Amino acid sequence: MINSDYSKAYSEVLEIISALPRSEYNKIPIKYIEYLEENADRSEGFKYNIGLPFDRQNVSEEAKDVLSVIYRLFLADNETKKHLSNVDRGLISDIKKCNENEIRKEEEPKYRQLTKTAIMVVKKPTLFKRFVNKLKKWFRF
Repeated sequence: MINSDYSKAYSEVLEIISALPRSEYNKIPIKYIEYLEENADRSEGFKYNIGLPFDRQNVSEEAKDVLSVIYRLFLADNETKKHLSNVDRGLISDIKKCNENEIRKEEEPKYRQLTKTAIMVVKKPTLFKRFVNKLKKWFRF
């Protein structure tokens, strides 16, 4: 089942792409448009105003996400796709570096042990020495 936010976004996307020039609209596969139509919320009353700039339209974040995917997959030329791929690689490497730094910080101990433990060897007195010590105790030497 499709999330209700995305079903509303699909109806917004259908309204927006219907305002595209035919040459751009035809670049989007029919199956993709059919998928959007099947999962769109028809009760959504979104109207796209061609006279207003896109950033001033009341477009949901989910619809912007779907539109960015459509642009990237179907509408962008090869040079733009390569540029976007390079930007993605840079962002992914930045995210990995940030995650590695956080992991290293977590692995470092929060305190250092100030005392060191030393291993001491305790020698047990020999049998003769123990006997002599007992005699000294009895006779109080």
